[in-house]
Amino acid sequence: MRRLSEVGARLYRLYASIEESLGFKAGREAVAAWNLAWAVSPSRACDAARAVEESLEGRAACIVGPMAPGLDGGCEVVVAAGESGLARAAGLGARPAAVATDLDGSAPVAARGSWTVFAHIHSDNLHLAAQAAGSGLVDVLTAQAPVPGWVLSPFGFADGDRAVLIAVGLGAGEIRVIGIDLAPEEPKFKASIAYIEAALAEACFKSRMAGRFRLEARPA
Repeated sequence: MRRLSEVGARLYRLYASIEESLGFKAGREAVAAWNLAWAVSPSRACDAARAVEESLEGRAACIVGPMAPGLDGGCEVVVAAGESGLARAAGLGARPAAVATDLDGSAPVAARGSWTVFAHIHSDNLHLAAQAAGSGLVDVLTAQAPVPGWVLSPFGFADGDRAVLIAVGLGAGEIRVIGIDLAPEEPKFKASIAYIEAALAEACFKSRMAGRFRLEARPA
C-alpha cells in the first residue's frame, strides 16, 4: 500500500501537467472522490489491496487488455484492464488477481468473481461508482487527484495505464502489457499517449522494475 502511494506521489506532477493540457480539473476530481469516500470501508479496501500485493510481490504481472492474442507461462499474475480485459482474460483461461476499471465499459462489472475490483472515481461516473460500491462490487476506490485518507491515487487516464501503476505500486517484479492501447480513442487523448507511456516508464524506472517493463501485442 505504501509503495502504491509512493508511485502516485512521484507521478503527480507529470500527470497533472497532462491533465491540464486535456482540460481536467484536479479540484473537481478530488471533490468527486470525497463524495464517495464512504462507499467502501477502509478495512475492506486495505484487506483487498493487501491480498493483491501478496499475489504480485516480486512476480511477473501481465496487464491484459481486449486485444491480447494469448498468454504464456511467463504470466505469473494477471491484472485485467477494464471489463473488456477481464472478459478477454477469462476467455484465455486466466483468473485475474485484479481488474482496474472506471465502470464505463460496454459490459460493466456486474457480478463478483475471485478478482479484486479497483474502481476509479471520475466526476462524471459518480452514479455508476456509487451503485457498484453499494452493491458490493467494488473493493478499492481510486481517484484522479490526491485525496487524503484511504482512497488510493495511482493516477492513470485509462484502465490500461492505471492497471500498470497499480501493479507497479503493489510490488510486481516485472510488467508485461499485452493487447492494450494505453490511450482511449478520442483524438485529444490519443495525442497524450506518448506522455502516458513516459509516465509509466518513469514509474518503472524509479522502482525495482527498471528494465522489466514491456509493451507487447499493442493494437495498431
